[in-house]
Amino acid sequence: MSASRGRDFKNKSEWEKYLKILGIRDEYSAKKATEGALLGVIMKKIQPALAIVSDDAGQFDILRHALCWVHSERCITSIHAVSYDQDQIIKDILEKYWELVRKLHEYKRTPIDRIRKEIVVDFDHLFSIKTEMPSLNKALASLFKKKQELLLVLEEPEIPLTNNISERDIRDQAKKRKISAGTRSESGRNARDTFMTLQKTCKKLGISFHDYLLDRLSGAHLIADLTKLMKTKAGTIYKALPDY
Repeated sequence: MSASRGRDFKNKSEWEKYLKILGIRDEYSAKKATEGALLGVIMKKIQPALAIVSDDAGQFDILRHALCWVHSERCITSIHAVSYDQDQIIKDILEKYWELVRKLHEYKRTPIDRIRKEIVVDFDHLFSIKTEMPSLNKALASLFKKKQELLLVLEEPEIPLTNNISERDIRDQAKKRKISAGTRSESGRNARDTFMTLQKTCKKLGISFHDYLLDRLSGAHLIADLTKLMKTKAGTIYKALPDY
């Protein structure tokens, strides 16, 4: 773990001592400081151009912020047509919208300047269209104002166009919360979060969660430490990324 001024900490105990030196003693402040230090390590040593893709919820508007194209489309699909002509106008806009998304996918596969310029021109044209529907015009104008966040992928082609991966990661926890309405104690919350995190981590690493639990509970320890497997997989992914 690293903190400001390039200082490194070998373990949790050293970090906690440093927090006390800084005068940070309450649990809430210590947690925030730790989160900040961990984020700093990620940005410095793993991914300097770290970006967050979100559905435009305010709490996610941090770092380099990119918008999800699936969620952004809802600004258009939420508009109700009151006539056949209006329905056709919306369908035409949506067709252009998803054609632009297809071009963005093409750019992600082959990030060349020609496609990039076409995307910028198409974006400006689409979200500057004026129709007979004031509500649609307002929706298009609002998306035009978010051009930088919607087109951040042109600067960093590895950024996903949607936040589907994050949505899937939290879906199980959301279902659990709806069914049980949360936990009754802090220890219960920690137990739930720990096991759900282990389950998701095993799935991403291609390991059976059942086999992992059996391996640890039996004391066999035939399955490697998940932290080491994560580092190995992360290293493989970053080495495979092309230079843009």
